Amino acid sequence: MEDIIQQIVDAEKQALAIGAEAENISAQITREIEAETARLEKEITEHAENKVKALTRSRATDTEREIAQIQAEAEEKLQALLDAYAKNRERWINEIVNRITS
Repeated sequence: MEDIIQQIVDAEKQALAIGAEAENISAQITREIEAETARLEKEITEHAENKVKALTRSRATDTEREIAQIQAEAEEKLQALLDAYAKNRERWINEIVNRITS
């Protein structure tokens, strides 16, 4: 009878020890999951920030190219107008003078 009681007491001690060990393992796993989650959140955030910076730089470069192209086209049009003015100036002046004097 004492053997059976002792076995029950030993089994209860083992069960308590296993339960305590399981709680420790569970707490350790929870800490590891939280640490890994924080690491992944940081990594994802850094990746997203880097992507945004890259896209911003890319868009700025594209915008600068577009502005340079528009500016070049405007300068070409201006030069064409100046050339047309220089070429036709004398004729226009003569036409105006002829209209006034006629």
